[in-house]
Amino acid sequence: MNTLFESAVKIMNTAAFVYLAACFFYVFAIASSRKERTDSWATAGTWAVLAAFVLHTTALLMRWYIGGISRPPWTNLYESLVFFAWGVSLFQVYAIFGWKVRLAGVVSMPLVFILMGMSVMTPNKGVEPLI
Repeated sequence: MNTLFESAVKIMNTAAFVYLAACFFYVFAIASSRKERTDSWATAGTWAVLAAFVLHTTALLMRWYIGGISRPPWTNLYESLVFFAWGVSLFQVYAIFGWKVRLAGVVSMPLVFILMGMSVMTPNKGVEPLI
């Protein structure tokens, strides 16, 4: 199980940096002056968000598997921050496909990266049984 836990942490960290890349893509889309460039940067941001969301979801499911089905992956501060970041990225995915507003990522992706960064700084990242 220890290697599965380490894999989940690596996947989570990778997702955080892909979210950061998506953040930059959306900022470049806002800052570009030509519509073709705006569309290409926004498309790159969309793909980065989708890739990071899949990685993030995979890591959350791995942590849930490690802890057992009766222990959801939002029981300590680390998991709560990661789960909240997942919820914000789920909102971004809905904004992309439901509302067709890709550039909402300018606001949501920095928030997700900050939440993921805050989660790394928490002292208790382990999967522990509930009391």
